[in-house]
Amino acid sequence: MGDIVWDIRFAFRQMRRSPLLSLAVTLSLGLAIGCAAGLFSMVSAVFFQPLPVQGAERLMSLYTTVREDSRLLPVAFPDYEDLVRQSDSFSELTAFQAIQVNLGAGDRPEQVWGQIVRWNFFKVLGVEPTLGRTFLPEEDATPLSHPVVVVSHELWKHKLGGTPDVVGTTLLLNGRKFTVVGVAPPGFQGTGKYVAFRLWVPLMMHPVAFDYSEHLHDRSWQLFRVVGRLRPGVSSTRAQREIEAIGARLSRAYPEVHEGHGLTLMPLRQAALGANQRTLYLKVTVLLSAVAALLFLLAATNVASLLVAKSLGRSEEMAVRHSLGSGRFRLIRQLVLEGLVMSLCGALAEGRGGQPGDGGEELAGPGSPRETVPIRREA
Repeated sequence: MGDIVWDIRFAFRQMRRSPLLSLAVTLSLGLAIGCAAGLFSMVSAVFFQPLPVQGAERLMSLYTTVREDSRLLPVAFPDYEDLVRQSDSFSELTAFQAIQVNLGAGDRPEQVWGQIVRWNFFKVLGVEPTLGRTFLPEEDATPLSHPVVVVSHELWKHKLGGTPDVVGTTLLLNGRKFTVVGVAPPGFQGTGKYVAFRLWVPLMMHPVAFDYSEHLHDRSWQLFRVVGRLRPGVSSTRAQREIEAIGARLSRAYPEVHEGHGLTLMPLRQAALGANQRTLYLKVTVLLSAVAALLFLLAATNVASLLVAKSLGRSEEMAVRHSLGSGRFRLIRQLVLEGLVMSLCGALAEGRGGQPGDGGEELAGPGSPRETVPIRREA
């Protein structure tokens, strides 16, 4: 044990004797490790981190399909209502859409992202509020009758002071007062992974909050994301067959709107990456992984070249130490420890240089206007 401690101390002395070499090795390794760590963190957050909902494996997203180009579109609100009446595979179905509202008064109110949702949105997802409650059925029954809002934990903490008596206070959204009835749990920002939604209002408040309010009951406007929770004992295969049958009935009942259209299911954990962008995200991730691997390989090659050049200059030192009784194993261990010490310094440099992000702030992906802008099918 004492020999290893001495070898480590000797490795640090060697670094002090060659400061430029040590700095070059540390920076090269720090850059390579930082790029790799950043990429792996991004991939983990996007592809492997589960959504903060209960029983995510039982949640399915429903989409309108376009047979001519295989697009997946949101669902028209009248179609959602037909799905609620005709589907037997889901315990409940909910609908929601991204909105951007002006928060506060004055000449420059803050614009925040939110969602208009059916009253059972949080119930379907299995999300319990930190404070207060979620929406009641009567609050989503009549247009403009109940201006209430559930705010995110982040909005409550950073904009509303984080006080426990926030329930019952009012927010000014698009010039109208909304009463805060609940605070969502920490980490919950909707069903996507690329948007941070800050508040939720009942869908029946659409005339105040939704830009496409006049098209709510138009079947030719696919406006809403739909998510359903499978009943116990119902498989996704059975639900898919039922949804396809409902889509076929809608096509026969409304041929002027639904010709060439159908319905399909996708697990929510996959839909969170974007119904149409998932393949693109995978390709971009593979490309970034290849770039990071190439950068790491170049850094490793550069470091190996520097260390080999240095070792060649220490041949006489090694010969003297060997003649004084140091075995080959001891000399090899010394060189390995020197490399490990430099690698550790590179890793520490990467750790001190990186700054943790708040995550989830990109406004692109499922639930954002980029994906769910209504697409009108011309007759």
